[in-house]
Amino acid sequence: MAHTLLVRDADQLRDATPAEVLDHARTRVAQHFRRGATVLASPELIREYLRLEIAALRYQVFGVLLLDARRRLIRSEILFRGTIDGCSVHPR
Repeated sequence: MAHTLLVRDADQLRDATPAEVLDHARTRVAQHFRRGATVLASPELIREYLRLEIAALRYQVFGVLLLDARRRLIRSEILFRGTIDGCSVHPR
């Protein structure tokens, strides 16, 4: 069964645009992986988080996941952005 995301414009409902669907998805991901509440205790959870965060990018990135001692996500940070086939990382 296919689901349709609807958007309310004034008193009418209409189908959401692809941009609105992606915006809603980013909001839901942010709610699911909110700071301090998400425990990234297994490779599977990390893979799921990264898939939601960076899988749709059309370029490669190099970044870090900042965790506390209990493996709760503090912040994710993209340090370098590359092209579709590579990413240069500069040690500083």
